[in-house]
Amino acid sequence: MIKINAIFYTTIVLFLLGLQSNVTAQTTPIINISGDSDKAANEKSKYNLEYANMTYTADRTGTENKALKLDGQSFIRVNKSINPTVMPNLTIAFWAKPDSDNKRMTLFSHDNGGYDRTVAIDNRGAKSWKWSAYANTPMAGASINKSKWSFVAVVFNKKENTVLIFVDGQTYKHKGSASKGLDYFHLGNNPTYGEPYIGLLDDIKIYEQSLTKNQLLELFESEGGIKDKSDQYFYKENYNGSDIVVRVGDVDNLGFGWTKGFDPFCGMNTSVHGYPWITDENDHKGTDRIMVVSSHHSGRKDGYTSSTKRPDNLPVSIDITYKKPDIEIEKVVLQLMLDDFQAPKWGTSYQVHINGKRLTYIEDVINKVEQTGPTGKLVQVGLLPEDNALFSTGKVSVKIDDPVTGAGDGYAIDFIQVLINPKGEYECIGNISGIVKDTEGNPLEDVLISANGLKEGLTKANGVFKLENVPIGMITVTANKNLYNQESISFELKKDENKQIEFVLNRKLLESKAFLNEELKAKGFVNLYGIHFDSGKDVPNSQSEATLNELAIFLKSNSELKFKIIGHTDSDGEIKTNNDLSLRRAQHIVNWLEKKGVNTANVTASGLGESSPIASNKTKSGKALNRRVEIKAMKK
Repeated sequence: MIKINAIFYTTIVLFLLGLQSNVTAQTTPIINISGDSDKAANEKSKYNLEYANMTYTADRTGTENKALKLDGQSFIRVNKSINPTVMPNLTIAFWAKPDSDNKRMTLFSHDNGGYDRTVAIDNRGAKSWKWSAYANTPMAGASINKSKWSFVAVVFNKKENTVLIFVDGQTYKHKGSASKGLDYFHLGNNPTYGEPYIGLLDDIKIYEQSLTKNQLLELFESEGGIKDKSDQYFYKENYNGSDIVVRVGDVDNLGFGWTKGFDPFCGMNTSVHGYPWITDENDHKGTDRIMVVSSHHSGRKDGYTSSTKRPDNLPVSIDITYKKPDIEIEKVVLQLMLDDFQAPKWGTSYQVHINGKRLTYIEDVINKVEQTGPTGKLVQVGLLPEDNALFSTGKVSVKIDDPVTGAGDGYAIDFIQVLINPKGEYECIGNISGIVKDTEGNPLEDVLISANGLKEGLTKANGVFKLENVPIGMITVTANKNLYNQESISFELKKDENKQIEFVLNRKLLESKAFLNEELKAKGFVNLYGIHFDSGKDVPNSQSEATLNELAIFLKSNSELKFKIIGHTDSDGEIKTNNDLSLRRAQHIVNWLEKKGVNTANVTASGLGESSPIASNKTKSGKALNRRVEIKAMKK
C-alpha cells in the first residue's frame, strides 16, 4: 500500500510539474527585446532585427542605457510575419513613455494600408489622445499620460474577432478582425504611412497566443506595475469650495473624450457621438454603459434601445462610498453627467431613488432633459435639507429608471459627483429673471421659483423674480403656488447669460378621476391638494368632498389594483407629532372611502410626516406644497 501511494504521489507531482512547465511555455514570448544596449547585438541576431538610428537612455528604474530612445527617425524592423493566417492569435506588450504631442504615433505595425494589426497613439478611435489599436478600424483604450511610463499590451484574437487593449491594469475590449498585412513588422513607426513614435520604449514582448487579462495583469505586476483606479474614484475634503467632494466614474464622455477646450463642468452640450460602444469592465458599475428603462418590453425604440439587448442594458444602481462625514451636512449638490435622456420625446417618466427613497423633485428636472443626438450634458441638482441625511453614512446608492411607462428609451451616465456643503459661488454661472402671471394676465405673488433646487426665491407683488449666480448647464425652472398647477421651463443656461422667462399659471381644476388616472399611469403616484384638514385635526373637512368623491370613483373602477394613501406635513411642529398626524389623516381618508362603498382591501394608509418634502420648508409657499395627500400605485 505504501509503495502504491508513493507511485501515485510521484505521478501527481510529475503531472503538476509538467502542467506548470506547459503554462510557462505558453506564456514565453517568441520575441523579447529588452532595450538593454549590452544585449542588443545578441537580440538582433536571435530575432532577426534591423535597427535604424536607435539610441539608448535610462529605463523606468533610472538605470542608464537600458531602454530605447526613439527620435522620429528611429525604428526596428522585425523580419517575421504576424499575418493572421500565419499567427491567428498575437499579443504584444511593452513599456512606453511618449515625448511628443503628435496625435498619431505608431509603436507597432505591419500595416500595408488596410488598418492591419497596429498599436499606436491616436485620436481616431476617440476624440482625444489615447493608446489605440487597429484591426480594420481604429479602437481606443486609455488616455495618454506623458509624465510616466505606461505598460501597454494589445491582444489580437482572430478566432473571437476581438482586440483587447490593456493599459496599466485597465482593459478595453473591442470587436475587430485584421486583414493580411506585410510579412514583416516595424517597432517605432508604420511601415506604410510613417507616423513615427517619439519617446522611450522598453521590455518589448511578442507572444504567439492571446494572453488573458489575468496573465497580462500578472505580467504587469511582475514588472513593477501598480494598477491605478484613481480615474474611477475621487474623494477629497476641503476641496474646490466644498467640505467634501466625491465622484464615481471617469470624466471621459463615455470614453469618447472631450473636444479641445471643452470643460464638462463649465461647457455646453458634448458633440454627437456614436453608439453602441463596448462596455469597459474597468468603469465604475452603472457608468459608461447604455441602460434601457426596465419597463420596456416591446414597441418603439430609440437608437440605444435598438442597438443593445437584455440583460446587458438593464438599469443598475450607481453606488458611492466614502469616509463617513464627521461634520454637519447643511447642503448637498448632485452633479450628474447625463447622456441621451429624452423623456419629453419618448414619454419616459424617470424615477430617481437614493438609498431607496424616491425624490420626485429631482425627477422633475431629469424628465425635462432632451438630449437627442446623442449628446451629454452636466445636470446639477440641489437636495432639500430633509434629504441631507441620506449622505450622512458614507454609503449612497443612486438609481434612475422608469418602471412604469414601457418607453423604449435608452440612456447613459458618465459620472456622478457629490458636493457636500458647497460654500462659495460656482465658477461658471448665469442669472435667471422673469415674471409669473395667471391666465388673465394678473401678476402672482409668493410663487415659489426654483432652479434645479440650486437657487430659489419668491415672486414679488408685481410677479417678478430674479435668481442670481445660478450654476450653468441644463436648468429646469419650476413655478409652484398652492391652488395652481405647477409649470416648468427647461433650457441650457450659458456662462454669464441673463436669461428672461415668463410663466402663466392655470388655476387647479377638480382633481378628477381622469386626472388621477393620467398622473398614476405616467408617474406611479399623484399628489392631491384638494383634501383639506383643519389645523391639528385628522378628519377631512367639508371642502375636501369633491376631491374625495373623485378618488372614490377612481378606486371603485380600479378595485383590482393596490394603492397606498400617504399623508405628508410641512416641517412645523415636532417630528413625532407630524408622523402621527399624517398617519391618522391617511387612515381617516381610507375610513371615509370605505363608508362610500370602496373596497379598501387593496388600500393601505401610511404617514411620512415631514420626511419627504417636494419643496423647501423655508417659505409659506413651500410649506403649502409639502402639506399634501399622496396616492401611490403599488405592485400587485
